[in-house]
Amino acid sequence: WIKLLEEWAALERKFSFENPGGPSAFYTKIGRPDLVDWWSRVARKKVKKEGPSSMPPVNTFAESFRVWWAAINPDWRERDLSNGYLRLDHRVEPKDKDRWEVMKKPGQCGVLTILVCLFHWYQCVETREEEDEWRKIADDVQWVVGSMNKAIKYVDLSSFR
Repeated sequence: WIKLLEEWAALERKFSFENPGGPSAFYTKIGRPDLVDWWSRVARKKVKKEGPSSMPPVNTFAESFRVWWAAINPDWRERDLSNGYLRLDHRVEPKDKDRWEVMKKPGQCGVLTILVCLFHWYQCVETREEEDEWRKIADDVQWVVGSMNKAIKYVDLSSFR
């Protein structure tokens, strides 16, 4: 987890901690956990925040996160044909560094949202099996963020405005 946060901070630094807005700042909604929508809505309000009407069980949240994680990753990453999830046992960095382009989402609507999801998921973990599943995904997120860090040298911030 600490290594992932370090990789994320280094990546955001390359984006000069830019926090773009608008539809292009977000990853796709396909498969996105419902809590992300709730977090987005209440984050903009200046009133007392109330919790969501119901919290999904950890397995439901984990399932929706896995679906979303597969949806936001580049098409060239291998997926399990039986469920569409990413093949976490098969990671190959692309030779063409621009192939991470779809993952370039700086600011609070980008990788930070993924980290918030992972943090929430971990807070709900109750069993060793659930923790092992979380760790597999967290390791994959760390690999992606680390690979993006290697691929990105300079970012033209005008493309995010």
